[in-house]
Amino acid sequence: MVPAGLADLMAQIAGPSHHWDRPEGPLGPLAHQYRLTRAERELANSHYRMGSKALARHELDRAADCLGAAAEAGHPGALFRLAVLAARTDQEPDDVRFLVADAARHGHGDAQRLLAPPPGAMPSRRPPGCAPPRTPRTPKNCGRP
Repeated sequence: MVPAGLADLMAQIAGPSHHWDRPEGPLGPLAHQYRLTRAERELANSHYRMGSKALARHELDRAADCLGAAAEAGHPGALFRLAVLAARTDQEPDDVRFLVADAARHGHGDAQRLLAPPPGAMPSRRPPGCAPPRTPRTPKNCGRP
């Protein structure tokens, strides 16, 4: 039996649970492609948790290391938080979009909603998450003689 004061302290240290905090569960629809053992999945989840806490404390280098390790294992939450980290560190918007698109592809619901077109919008011809060209291109034949 754990004393009540210690149980409260442990709960505060643990912080709120996250949807993607899944040490024993699947890490999204692409998890099978990574072929992780249970120990590797638990390690990726630990990296996600440590990276999330570092991000909340603005320890950006540590967050990048931990979230990057979890993202390499296909952790959707880590991919999405790497997008947040990229935005906070003034990375190129295309890099942020790429990470959001990758998180969505891995099953992250918030990332999928960010990429969904607003109701009534015309469908894009670009694949989801694909950024528009950085500079406008003029077609070769613009009606000029």
